Amino acid sequence: MAGADGDIAWGATVEELRASEEKREWLVELRSESLSSLAVDAALARFAEDASRLGAIEECSLTLGRFAMRLKITAARPEEAADAATELFTRTLEAAIWPRSLPTPFVPCEVAVHPADSWSAAP
Repeated sequence: MAGADGDIAWGATVEELRASEEKREWLVELRSESLSSLAVDAALARFAEDASRLGAIEECSLTLGRFAMRLKITAARPEEAADAATELFTRTLEAAIWPRSLPTPFVPCEVAVHPADSWSAAP
């Protein structure tokens, strides 16, 4: 059987292809919808503390009841960075509001992904 054109070998798996992709840094910004009933002083303090341990820039507003986080994630594609950041954001928020729970299903209302190098170069 003839070989395939390009770098992909016959029988290559998706995992092998993904492993060969070059990883880069992405800046992911996440913001929740208003969680006013869950946004109390203690939850905001726990969220800010956990976010800073992750190296994130956190933004919390008691008036609007919104939680936000900005993270640098290393991934091959922006979708992977968004997924990883969303998971971290959700876990951090769940820990902050515990013993209460997030609405099911919880999805941040805003997720934006930018290449980290172009973001830092912007004014």
